[in-house]
Amino acid sequence: MVVINGPAGVGKSSAAHRLAARNTSSAVVSGDALKGFIVDLPRAADGDANPARWVTYRTAARVVAEMLDSGFTFIVVDFVFGARAQFDAFLEALGERAVEITFVTLWASAGVLEARRKRRGVDDSRFRHLIDGSRERLAPSLDELGDVIETDGLDVVEVVGAIEKLLARP
Repeated sequence: MVVINGPAGVGKSSAAHRLAARNTSSAVVSGDALKGFIVDLPRAADGDANPARWVTYRTAARVVAEMLDSGFTFIVVDFVFGARAQFDAFLEALGERAVEITFVTLWASAGVLEARRKRRGVDDSRFRHLIDGSRERLAPSLDELGDVIETDGLDVVEVVGAIEKLLARP
């Protein structure tokens, strides 16, 4: 299993789908798709969102477990894990599965992320805020978030190649 992490707009989904397509019995678990199920988080009596804390990370792990049980042999998880604790919640929900995990964080400069946003034709302040916010959350924890691949100047084929090199390590 490959977990592709990184800020919004860095190319996680493009890399995940291309990587999965290069393998057999493959699937992509998309954080964006799972987050799309949530309309409004339930709150505890004190107003805290703890009952649903990191529900999408735990749900992603359960989807991965079901795919493994169904015979998929190559699974790519495309998600924003802003801190190691979120990835640990994913691992805990995955349980004692015998699966090798390669954890990769794609990283790009703020300027590159902004240029990608513009190329996509997205001129939405909410999306700009999402990019900036996810990059700011990830930056302090980069050393805890797997192998970091700097994507400035790389196209998706080169990013996938870099991930495949990590997968080929002994």
